[in-house]
Amino acid sequence: MQSIRGIHGRPIIVKPDASIADAAGRSPVDQHHPGSLSMSLQSVAERVVELCNQLKNFDVMHTMYDPEIVSVEPTGQQTVGKTPVIQKSERWAAGVEIHGETVRGPFYCAPDQFATQTTFEITRKATGQRETLNEITVYTVKNDLITREQFFFGGETW
Repeated sequence: MQSIRGIHGRPIIVKPDASIADAAGRSPVDQHHPGSLSMSLQSVAERVVELCNQLKNFDVMHTMYDPEIVSVEPTGQQTVGKTPVIQKSERWAAGVEIHGETVRGPFYCAPDQFATQTTFEITRKATGQRETLNEITVYTVKNDLITREQFFFGGETW
């Protein structure tokens, strides 16, 4: 096996049979479908998009979040743990009326990560101001659970 660095600087291994694995020997490729993503990552990613497009974001949180999930806001503020992350989202949701949510993706960015692009149509309850919010979220998946989410917002002041 030969070890080289991928485009993100992470070590990857090129095996003699030309398959690719990370430094731990895990392959992002489903061996039954050469060239495809791992079925675990793909199924988690597709389920997140499906549920969020049905406005079932809290179903995602309750069923697909790791107990020790880390949630990172655009400010860099981190919330750790499934219950605190859900509570943070509940506080945000309590302050807005959601008129619509469109989730695009998933977009794959690493053997254990995917991203989504979300547009929310909301009205802030405190001001009555209607807004469109755009968000990119990068998710990290391990053992079929989301272990990290990081948000990138556009058009919102921090």
